[in-house]
Amino acid sequence: MIDPDFGLLEKLMNKEVLTDAERQNVETKNSFQERNDTLLSILLRKDDAAQQRFISCLRDTDQDHVYNFIQWNGGK
Repeated sequence: MIDPDFGLLEKLMNKEVLTDAERQNVETKNSFQERNDTLLSILLRKDDAAQQRFISCLRDTDQDHVYNFIQWNGGK
């Protein structure tokens, strides 16, 4: 499970993966699961370059477990 809290959303904005409106959409969700689902829904609509920047952000925010799943177990 992706942790959308604690820096990931800011990294995604800095790397121009998310817009501010998309970040706010994720942040307004009440539960961790809703934030995670919303973020994934947004990311799946992005182009390949943005998805690669997302993967980089996962590593930058110590979410190697998600990175490894995407890289080695299919992910899409």
